[in-house]
Amino acid sequence: DTELEYQCHITIAYIHPVMMNKCTRLAWRLLDLPRPPFGSNGGHCPGGVMTAWLATPGTRPSSSMKNWDPAQFKPRKAVILTKVSRYEYEKLQHDKLSERQLEETLTKRGSDYTMIRYHHNVHKALEQEVVKGLESVGMETKVVKRYQYNDEVVKWADLIVTTGGDGTFLMGSSKILNRNKPILGINTDPTRSEGHLCLPKHYSFNVQEAIDAIFSGRFKWFFRRRLRVTLIGAKEKIDQPPVELHD
Repeated sequence: DTELEYQCHITIAYIHPVMMNKCTRLAWRLLDLPRPPFGSNGGHCPGGVMTAWLATPGTRPSSSMKNWDPAQFKPRKAVILTKVSRYEYEKLQHDKLSERQLEETLTKRGSDYTMIRYHHNVHKALEQEVVKGLESVGMETKVVKRYQYNDEVVKWADLIVTTGGDGTFLMGSSKILNRNKPILGINTDPTRSEGHLCLPKHYSFNVQEAIDAIFSGRFKWFFRRRLRVTLIGAKEKIDQPPVELHD
């Protein structure tokens, strides 16, 4: 239970880690089958995603990357996948409006323009802090939005870093096909967003501490399971553009 508790608190998952682990254990117990060679008890998870898990006081490490020495991980190139903020989204939707007109449009819709700008600035400031922190340790960086994030960008990078929340992390993880390529999520709005799949909020306020821990080998590897979804139906409906929700 302790292990499950801090997995949920610290690391990443495509579905809630507590529920995933409990359901998996229960299923194998009911079926009376041997435990599968993956998950939090060691081994490799097919289709899984790997992340750096930063140890915090009072927790014991749980890693399925026991044969990987964190001290040997020396990435040189990092892609920073950054979220499209609500402000940026509205600017794209109303690209012909002046700033004053945009403010009036949002206000008429009942949105708080001042807070939208404020949280945008918070996100961008932390994004820049991440970039500067990575470059300070000699890494080459490339900042991309979700519509610029593709297989070529992922292949170029040694490390994927997401700046945003859980949605940005899931987007970043979805295109990683090589399970030996790690992903690190940093919550850029820690006062408003929980960021269950990102690093603890402590590191949002101490980005350089997280980067230093990774480059000094003071972390544990962690594998998380992913789900593959197949859509079956009319091709014209499946190929329709997705609807994006921005809070």
